[in-house]
Amino acid sequence: MKEGFIYHRIEKGDTLKSIADKYGIPVIRLARMNGGIRNDKSLKVGSFLIIGDLARDAEQAKEIQQSGTDGMKPDYNKNDARLPEQWLTAEEIEKMALESVEKYSTDELKLARDRALEKLEQQSAEAEMEHEADKQRLKEDAETDKEDFRQDAIRQGIGRSSIVKSVEESIDSRAQSELGELEGKKQMKDAQNEGQAQYVLDKYRMEVADAEKRYEQALRDEQERIKQSNEKANLEVILSNGIVGDSQQYRVADKLLATLTKKQAADYLERNRESLRKLWGDDAIEKLSKKYK
Repeated sequence: MKEGFIYHRIEKGDTLKSIADKYGIPVIRLARMNGGIRNDKSLKVGSFLIIGDLARDAEQAKEIQQSGTDGMKPDYNKNDARLPEQWLTAEEIEKMALESVEKYSTDELKLARDRALEKLEQQSAEAEMEHEADKQRLKEDAETDKEDFRQDAIRQGIGRSSIVKSVEESIDSRAQSELGELEGKKQMKDAQNEGQAQYVLDKYRMEVADAEKRYEQALRDEQERIKQSNEKANLEVILSNGIVGDSQQYRVADKLLATLTKKQAADYLERNRESLRKLWGDDAIEKLSKKYK
């Protein structure tokens, strides 16, 4: 480090604005003293920033004292004709990010789950109705077979013989066997349906957990994006003030407004209408007001 300079050792959490505020200097001066750094990503913990040049500061103080302008050179641009900054608060950034990541909502997953379970329940109800109908059909078929055999035995003169009783028992036994097979198939279908329902629920839980992870990551990414975009736009405002022409100032302001919500942009324009009007005139202000209405 060179003698005659004031330095600041960068610590975790430092930003260009916080450092500038700490030493009571404009961010634009801090940026220029350090090679025109333009954003907080350029700040590395442990490295040093130049805060001031003691010799130059002393010379400027002497000039100011001689000029009698209370710390401002006569040809300095008017403060009220500068672009104002618009730094987003942590709460504003969080709210804007929440609005941006709504697509990661689990409502659609829940709806898909409910539809799948409803379909399985409907299939189960239909299977139950079909099972009861098959049971009734077996009983009716057995009774029909027995009645047909009785009538045939009567015609043959053996209506009260042991043969008739034996055949009826055989018919009942066959019906019971078929009914048992029917019950077995029903149990297999029920188990399969329960397995499918459990699969739907397990799949839903996994998808929700995955969606929640994506949501949290997207929220963090969006907050960082908004923060960086806003900081970059504000630093461009600071660096451009008093340096570039009106048309460039208009572009810079438009870039800053693009990092805000439409309501924030509208409030910004309304709050700074007079100073912005001096920069560009009423037509430009009206144009921006319509764009960010």
